[in-house]
Amino acid sequence: MSENGPNTYEPFPDPRQLRTLWFASLSQAMEGYMRSAAFLEWMRHVLSVMTETRALQAAAWSSAPPTAALPRPSAPERPALSDPGS
Repeated sequence: MSENGPNTYEPFPDPRQLRTLWFASLSQAMEGYMRSAAFLEWMRHVLSVMTETRALQAAAWSSAPPTAALPRPSAPERPALSDPGS
């Protein structure tokens, strides 16, 4: 409501200003979250699990006989792109 009463026409704000305010608010919230103790502890845990997994994988490869059929680490397969013209 405006100061002139409930039936006063108020135009919509400029979308660029709204976007700027929204991104500023989002940025502040994300920064606060990413600096929180809970997030930093979670990231430490995830990174340690990833590092440990890679170390175990490397140890398995180094201790396996050369003829062992161990799965080699590889990038995930990407689905084939469909041809939009067909």
